[in-house]
Amino acid sequence: MRDWARCEADIVRLLSKHFTPGRSGARIQHVVVHYNDADGSVEDVWD
Repeated sequence: MRDWARCEADIVRLLSKHFTPGRSGARIQHVVVHYNDADGSVEDVWD
């Protein structure tokens, strides 16, 4: 069940080609929050 108060995802899926750990010492300058809405499951969107 979704926890809208804490904004926790039901499932977390990261594509390795779009994700790299760490920032090589760089400081965070901006935070961007994305909201995605789709008809279908997480697996449907992932595929």
